[in-house]
Amino acid sequence: MRQYQRALKTIFALILVSCATEPTHDPLTESEKIRRDRISGNHIAESFEERLKIVKKDMDLLVYLRNLSQKLAESDPQIQDAPIGIFIYKPKKNTWRNYALPGNRFYLSLNFLKSLSFENEVAAALALEMGHIIKRHTLGRLEALRDLGILPKSVDEGVELSESDYFGIAGIFSFTEENVMESISVAVDILYNAGYDPRGMTNFWTMQLNAGSASPYEKEALQKYLEKTREIVAKKSPLRNPVVRTEEFIQMKKRITRL
Repeated sequence: MRQYQRALKTIFALILVSCATEPTHDPLTESEKIRRDRISGNHIAESFEERLKIVKKDMDLLVYLRNLSQKLAESDPQIQDAPIGIFIYKPKKNTWRNYALPGNRFYLSLNFLKSLSFENEVAAALALEMGHIIKRHTLGRLEALRDLGILPKSVDEGVELSESDYFGIAGIFSFTEENVMESISVAVDILYNAGYDPRGMTNFWTMQLNAGSASPYEKEALQKYLEKTREIVAKKSPLRNPVVRTEEFIQMKKRITRL
């Protein structure tokens, strides 16, 4: 009888402990975090793309850009496995702003593409956007807006972002100088690992400095980005036969000018 009562007390104690203890959750693995980010990015893309005037005229050009992006993405595990989505859009004004969303969806300004002279420049632009994805800058902005109560807690439940949530001064693509600096460091590594001359990133910032109002970046910040890029590139060992401009790019450049 005493053993029976002792057993009952033990069972009752275990029930109390189990009720009083909050369930513990194992931390997300890196692959699970990446998967969640991609799901969020794909959801945001649905309404974001409705706000862009997507150019859908040249499939050969899109295939070329997708292959170039894939070559760059292979150097980083956070972006190497997701299918590449490339979109060329025509801005409402003469702007060179490019965008990217988790899930490897890249949106290149037609005006920017028309300004390019070398393949490593477009590679640099794509690598920079990959840096923003890897460093979670867009989703970080989204989470900050949620924490401030500006956006609902979950965008994945059918909540659509507004025009200002995308393009406004406090929107999800409004990155700080620190964000851009982080992306530059990642982008130079991506270029280097993929065999592209990383000085394409230097050219990218020089072009932005000379673009005037077409550049989405502040002029003072651009000088900092240029200096940061030069500093990082100078520490790299020179590549043997780095990619600067290919014959395929020259042919695609002709296609770009006709869009």
